[in-house]
Amino acid sequence: MVSTGAGPGTQRPGGYTLQGSPLPGTDYFSTAFVAPMAVAAMTGPSQTWLNSLYAAVRNARQGYYEDSINLLSLLVLTGNWWDPTRV
Repeated sequence: MVSTGAGPGTQRPGGYTLQGSPLPGTDYFSTAFVAPMAVAAMTGPSQTWLNSLYAAVRNARQGYYEDSINLLSLLVLTGNWWDPTRV
């Protein structure tokens, strides 16, 4: 189980060991890692955790790759995606 400590800013995008410990040199924040985790958190029981993830990524700007993933995740988080099953 991955331990995130105090909040979303402590997640390590570079990866974790199989035991859940952060890999060396991964002490930076990346929305490419955190934003999709927020989408996954929508299925969990903790609204507080979901809110903290959303707050961490909603105004973040990092670069083309990270921002593209962040935008797609924010579309899902805010309910603003197109559902192709609805006609």
